[in-house]
Amino acid sequence: MIVRPVIALHSCGINGLGGPMTGAVRIMKSELAAKYRFEACHQTRPAGGINVRLIREMADRLRAIQPDLVHVCGLGNEGFHGLVAGRVAGCRRILVSVHGTQRDCRPSWRQWVVSRLLEPYTLRHADGVYCVCAYAAGRNVIKRHARRMFGYIHNALDVLPRVSGDSGLRASFGFVDADRVAVFVGRLSVEKGLLDLCTALRLLAARGEDRLRVLVVGDGPDRLQIETAAARLPSGRVVFAGQRDDVFEIMQASDFLVLPSLHENLPQVLLEAMACGRAVVATNVGGIPEVVVPGETGILVPRSDASALADAMQLLGRDPERCAVYGEAGRRRAESCFSMRTFVASLDRVYQLSLEV
Repeated sequence: MIVRPVIALHSCGINGLGGPMTGAVRIMKSELAAKYRFEACHQTRPAGGINVRLIREMADRLRAIQPDLVHVCGLGNEGFHGLVAGRVAGCRRILVSVHGTQRDCRPSWRQWVVSRLLEPYTLRHADGVYCVCAYAAGRNVIKRHARRMFGYIHNALDVLPRVSGDSGLRASFGFVDADRVAVFVGRLSVEKGLLDLCTALRLLAARGEDRLRVLVVGDGPDRLQIETAAARLPSGRVVFAGQRDDVFEIMQASDFLVLPSLHENLPQVLLEAMACGRAVVATNVGGIPEVVVPGETGILVPRSDASALADAMQLLGRDPERCAVYGEAGRRRAESCFSMRTFVASLDRVYQLSLEV
């Protein structure tokens, strides 16, 4: 009987809304499950600071699992708690994957503590670190603190089956056949550039663009502020769908993805859109240029440039053929460059190196 190494996956978030949690679930469901026995150590609630009780709960869970390796998915406060729980539980090998850093977020006392103290501690005390994009792996703030770097492994996603016809979702949100629908999927935070998106839509309204609509999928801490900004637009320009579990169906019922983020590493939603054969309008930040090829799979614009964002959305909104060409090229790129096959092979190599520590 072959004994599979046990790997505990620590993550925090909501499955299906991107981020480390969604990535962890995909790892557990991948072909690697035939080689490793995965156990979830999901952080069920925000720590709200340094939470000793939460660390103890997760340490108890890890003691029960007795993993050969703990894979902490993500930095931030959650990553710190996952790493400390692993050490308290006596786990010998801890691998941390970097999906983002609080250093890029809005300044606050909490952001300073996490980015200047907790994240460096997590990187220094992990036995190995890898990032989800070349941009992150090349940042001095990561390289300076990581004890052992394994480079980067791009996020991945299986290309989805083609769909034909309209599922009725567009009509369910109040859109008509003449509308061109851009979809945003993610956390409702000003750092996702949603206020810039509202400004871009105001510019488009002033230009007489009355058939371009935006469907916003997700929830987050700044929802009220974003909804207030959207309420100043002509009626029907922005529809808030809230959290949904049919994101792929919504993506395939839209015309293109818009992602005006102020900072990113490698957002899973880009791969989801490309896997659905959708063109992309996104900001030229972080690891996004590693995914989107300007003029081939989508359009990249400078961050916080509402005018450039409006121009890009107007171009795709007026040119369905261009959308289709970009979407098909994006689908091919997702299949060739961001396949689960490549991801699994790369992660397997990192797991093997980590288990040798």
